[in-house]
Amino acid sequence: MRTQKAFSLALMLILSACSSEPQADVTIQQHEQAFDFQFHTHGIIGFMSLKLWSADTKQIFWDVNLNYYNEHTLRYGQIPHAFTTFNGVQNEASENSPPLPLPPNQRFYLAIVTLHNAFPEPATGAFWFSFATDNVGRIGPVTRADFKNIGDIPHAR
Repeated sequence: MRTQKAFSLALMLILSACSSEPQADVTIQQHEQAFDFQFHTHGIIGFMSLKLWSADTKQIFWDVNLNYYNEHTLRYGQIPHAFTTFNGVQNEASENSPPLPLPPNQRFYLAIVTLHNAFPEPATGAFWFSFATDNVGRIGPVTRADFKNIGDIPHAR
């Protein structure tokens, strides 16, 4: 009886760990001539893609296929080369749309598609964020964006 209870408890813990919701947040660290996306995650084992576009015009400012990238920092406009994925494979990212300079006084959306642990196999998910530049081009705080209509996300031409 005691063994059965221990087994049941262990199984519940494993299943609850596998089914916990993945989480992702982003902050931006701005430097003189560049900025970095800082990823804060839980349960995410890789980033599949990142897309940045203007909220007003839907112009794409950067679109990257990240191919299971799992680092916590990504510099805007720099494609990750020769990184190791969650399962030890050497990989590199590719660019769908090259980076454009961010103009002042504009709001942007950021979409990140991730890979996370799920039972019985990994699954993908998406997280959406928003930020704005001020009148001199400084980047403001990043907040969550709520996208109900996936059709609002622009596609590379």
